[in-house]
Amino acid sequence: FMEIYIIRHPEVNEYHKICYGQSDMQITHNALMAAVERVKANIPEYSELTYFSSDLTRCKLLAEKLSAGKITYSSSLREINFGNWELKNWNDIPEEEVNYWMEDYVNRKSPGGESYMDLYTRVIKYWNELITKDYEKIAVVVHGGVIRSILSNALDMPMKSAFKFKLDFGGVSKIVINDELVTVEFINK
Repeated sequence: FMEIYIIRHPEVNEYHKICYGQSDMQITHNALMAAVERVKANIPEYSELTYFSSDLTRCKLLAEKLSAGKITYSSSLREINFGNWELKNWNDIPEEEVNYWMEDYVNRKSPGGESYMDLYTRVIKYWNELITKDYEKIAVVVHGGVIRSILSNALDMPMKSAFKFKLDFGGVSKIVINDELVTVEFINK
């Protein structure tokens, strides 16, 4: 039996303007504290959990604020790599490149980057190893694409369908694994 709380990182500065998948973006103190408060409201025993986190700052800072020091960081839990688009303003990326990618973003890669299927494969390999460990309650502090990959896998649904989930910054989702039964108890609380 394992309870898993999946937590999205705090809001990133200028997040709606900049393409920033694996770039190490900054977050404000206010955004960090808002995420901490949201998690505390949705995971009463948050400090007692064992934490796993992306090694990017926006996840690490939240994991450090929540945990009692038991954190394992992994680059396998990073967001999608947007390659040549990283840190560019979305308006500065050639429209034909974005349109081509958007036609099949699950399978197509941005120039020099990953596809969402690449992300899914990387994340689920790590996830499958993690859920075989002997933990009762864990928290995973990650990115929107990572959460979508985990939910897509848990619900046995196509990756493209996972983009229908609204995932707020600081939002918490919960999965329970009991033997072979995987239950999604809530999403984006």
